[in-house]
Amino acid sequence: THTEGQGNKKPVKVGKVNNLNGTVDGTTITLTWDKVDNATGYEIQVRLNEKDYVSVGQAITNNTTLNGFMPETEVWVKVRAYNTTMSATIYGSFSKEIKLDIPKDENSDQQGVTNIVVAQVANLTGTATYRTVTLNWDAVDNATGYEVYQQVNGNKYSLIGDTETNSYKVTDLKPGTTVRFKVRAYAISDNTRFYGDFSGVEKFTLKSLGKPINLKVNATSTTATITWDKVDGATGYEVYQKQSDGTYKLLHKVTTNSDKLTGLTPGSTIYIKVRAYVTEDSVDVYGAFSGVLKVVLSDGDTGTGDEDNPGGENPPGGGENPPGGGENPPGGGENPP
Repeated sequence: THTEGQGNKKPVKVGKVNNLNGTVDGTTITLTWDKVDNATGYEIQVRLNEKDYVSVGQAITNNTTLNGFMPETEVWVKVRAYNTTMSATIYGSFSKEIKLDIPKDENSDQQGVTNIVVAQVANLTGTATYRTVTLNWDAVDNATGYEVYQQVNGNKYSLIGDTETNSYKVTDLKPGTTVRFKVRAYAISDNTRFYGDFSGVEKFTLKSLGKPINLKVNATSTTATITWDKVDGATGYEVYQKQSDGTYKLLHKVTTNSDKLTGLTPGSTIYIKVRAYVTEDSVDVYGAFSGVLKVVLSDGDTGTGDEDNPGGENPPGGGENPPGGGENPPGGGENPP
């Protein structure tokens, strides 16, 4: 029994496939075999005229039909059972291989071997940005196209794309996360897909923005100029002020690491926080919020400020539409955060 992705749990036992049999009708092969206890499916592998074995598909019952072989082809077949759960795929041993001969087509002058043997995808690489990964791999001879799979849960992979070229761009990913992909090539013959083996799994970590730090203020009785350290990679910054209901509202969107608030109420106290963003493919991607800056406006010429909560707060999710408004902030006297 072979296990992919099994943790510390005791693996389910999956037996060997027995009594594999096949019949040939023209260029079609029909296979049957004994059911295997605990099997959730079966993998079928084929090799042609002394070539290597390749996986050509799966079946959920103990029989299947293969199409698209060329006349006068030697076809070797073997089958193994598997059990798939959320955490692992467990394979049983392969059946004994059987040999089947595709006969000559008396009504055709076609000679040679079908192109359903498809090589494994090699040299999968990629480039990650804040919300995309662009994948590239070596082209496979005779491939009609490629299927791209992304890890979705544990060792489970889901098909996310089908492309005729040897590259694919995955979009709408979450900044700072780690994602994994694998790719396989396929060829189509007689409306049937024949697959090569999957590439190796490649891991990518999306870029992420840092949060603004060292917020400082230069305040008068009615204005407050906020400054902070630049964030690498940022297109700009959003400045938020706390409202009377405890929520924060967007005041300004700026492209420099400073912002001036005007029209404030003398003697009032306001609370400010800032986050960076980067624009990628016309979508704004956000970093974490800074700590909250408490600004106390004087009744005279100058005010004071200090950055509370230097650890910051979690931002709303990446890439969402920002909350409204670039209006002047309301004055005065909210409850502190």
